[in-house]
Order: sequence, then C-alpha cells, then structure tokens
Amino acid sequence: MVSLGDLMKAILEVVLYTVFALAGIFAINTAYFNTVINSYVVYIILLFIIPIYLLRHSGRSVLASFGLKKNLMLYIYISLLFIICASSILVYNPSKYQIALFSFILVPVAEETAFRGYMVTMLKGLGSTSAFLFSGIAFGLAHLAVDNSFQSIILRLVIGILFAYIFFVSGKLLITISLHVLFNVYTILHSIISIQSYISITAALLLALTALYDYYRERRNAT
Repeated sequence: MVSLGDLMKAILEVVLYTVFALAGIFAINTAYFNTVINSYVVYIILLFIIPIYLLRHSGRSVLASFGLKKNLMLYIYISLLFIICASSILVYNPSKYQIALFSFILVPVAEETAFRGYMVTMLKGLGSTSAFLFSGIAFGLAHLAVDNSFQSIILRLVIGILFAYIFFVSGKLLITISLHVLFNVYTILHSIISIQSYISITAALLLALTALYDYYRERRNAT
C-alpha cells in the first residue's frame, strides 16, 4: 500500500516532469530550435533517459514496470523493429533517413516510455481513471506543437487514453510501443506505393500481433 505522502510526492514529480517535457517538445517545434539534432536530443534525454532514471530513483524496477523479460520474444521484437526501421528508411532518399528513423522508431519508443511507462506507473496509486486521463491529456498536449487542429487533438487524446488503458491492464509497454509504431508507419506510409512501405507496414502489423499474442499467452499460462 502506497502512503499518502509517497503518492503526493509521485504526483508532484510527474507534474513537474510533464511540464518540463512539454516545454522541451514545444521548444524543438519552434522555428529557432526546429532541427533534427535538437529533436533527437530532446526525445532521447527528456522522453527516454529521464523517465527511466526517475523510475529507478523511485525504487521501481524498469524491466518489471514495463513488463520486459529477457527471453526469445524480446529478441523477436527487436528483430521486427530493425526490419521496420530499415524498410521505412529505404522508402525515402538518404537525406531523409534521420527523419524516418525519428518518426518510426524513436518517437514511438520514447513517447511510450514517458507517457505510458513512466506516467501511468507512477500514477497507479491515484486509480486507473486518473492515470489514463493524465497520460492521455499530456500526450495530446505534446502533439499541439505539431498539429493543433480539433481532429488531431481529439485523436491524440483518445489514443493516449487508450494506450494508457492497454498498458495499465497488460503491464507490457511493448504492446503500446508496437501499436504506436503501427499507427505511425501506416499513417505516414500507406499512401506511398513501394515494396519498402508494404514491408514496413506488414512488419509493424506483425509486431503488434506478436505483442498481443505474447500478452495473451502469458495470461493463459498464469491461469
């Protein structure tokens, strides 16, 4: 049972981190800071390294919190991510390789680590609904810097809450990462007619199905 003091401390930490992370995301989308290098730095440090550090600092196991195990399935995930990365990059010319890697691999992994893995894990003590809503709203706000249309806001909010729910129920961050990869790959590549785009979309779909299969397999074995 989490004490009230520990819960309040966790809430304050998450709120401060969220403000800091959103500020960084908005900064890299301004004209002055909008470069590929800045985007990589912000996502790797703010949305990947710092959340993992904060989880470890709180005394939680990152592997346990994210539902990760060093087994055959993990290597299958990594192999599929490599295929998605390679095929997605090859859709574009060499000058856009860094952008493709950012959109199809770094963004899904970093955003799921921060908005689902870290935030939902830290806010579980508040209850599922509060954790879902906070994660979804933070995720939606992060995308205002890219697209502030009403449709985009609602879509990201719904996706954020849905992914938070999936992570909360399954305890497996790889499921939401795989779904995030699938969403990004399909959204960006479905209109591009090429063998590389088809391979990438197929591999992303296979990744999502593999993650869901792994979850239900473990759930069945536990009963």
